[in-house]
Amino acid sequence: MPFIASNPVFNLIWFQVFWFTAILAGHQALLVLVMLIAVHFALLRDRRKELLLVILCAPVGIVVDSLLTYFSVFVFSAQVGLLIPFWLMGLWVAFVATLRHGMAFFLPRPYLAATAGAIAGPLSYYAGHRLGAVDFGLPLLHTLMLLSALWAILFPLFVSITNRLEHRPKEVQV
Repeated sequence: MPFIASNPVFNLIWFQVFWFTAILAGHQALLVLVMLIAVHFALLRDRRKELLLVILCAPVGIVVDSLLTYFSVFVFSAQVGLLIPFWLMGLWVAFVATLRHGMAFFLPRPYLAATAGAIAGPLSYYAGHRLGAVDFGLPLLHTLMLLSALWAILFPLFVSITNRLEHRPKEVQV
């Protein structure tokens, strides 16, 4: 059981639990979300690298989503000033916590990460929209196209940061 958070399957299941909890319960589940992040770190061998990765990447996602909120691409019922809701900030932390584990498959494959980001990123927001966690201020197709472009950049950026942190060689596989 120790260090199980590094197991890719466990990590992806943990992320899905986090995602559904955040999307379905929002700010009402903040304590649960904090506990889920604490469990992740407690069950992890190299907490320092993970924390550094969260510090480097999560703020980027939070700023991007905050800008999308500021420009009314995203509309939240419970918003904290110009920032996105705390549950979405936590979701960024949780997503970053998959990069070295459940999403490690993409680390040597930045082009595949761009493609996956362009498809899965918007689908995740669309699912959150359908479940009532976020409204879109633009027409659906425009929102999804914008998110696709952003995620085609963000996911490979996070992969690159992770690779630098892990000191991985710059081999590229498709």
